[in-house]
Amino acid sequence: MTLSPKLALAALLYSGVAAAAPQISLSRPVEQRPGCLADEMRIPRGLVAFLPDQTTLDFTVTHDGKIEGVTSDARAGREALDTQFRGALSRCTWTPATDLAGVPVTRRVSVPIRFESPQGGPLVASIGAFTVALASR
Repeated sequence: MTLSPKLALAALLYSGVAAAAPQISLSRPVEQRPGCLADEMRIPRGLVAFLPDQTTLDFTVTHDGKIEGVTSDARAGREALDTQFRGALSRCTWTPATDLAGVPVTRRVSVPIRFESPQGGPLVASIGAFTVALASR
């Protein structure tokens, strides 16, 4: 017996083989304490001179709120800066995104970060809606 193309597609979808389609999320991951990432950011003194004016921090918040795959698009000092980003993210608790049924799902996040050092002032970072003076060691 030969299935029509429509029935074959329906059978394939029903079987779960085509279930690899991306999940649609209704919400986005959020910090449980707003501003936590900004508050927890620490930059070693030796890295301050290599900070870009702006970078984008990318990471994944898994369905159970864990952080994975932390990277940035910084050029100089990227490895050291990504280590600092991972540390800051690990000190924060995240609520994962949810799908249309309210079930937690894994989702990739991109956060723009701008570094500034005002004349005679401390190094500050603008992370999302938050601007904080960065502690350095």
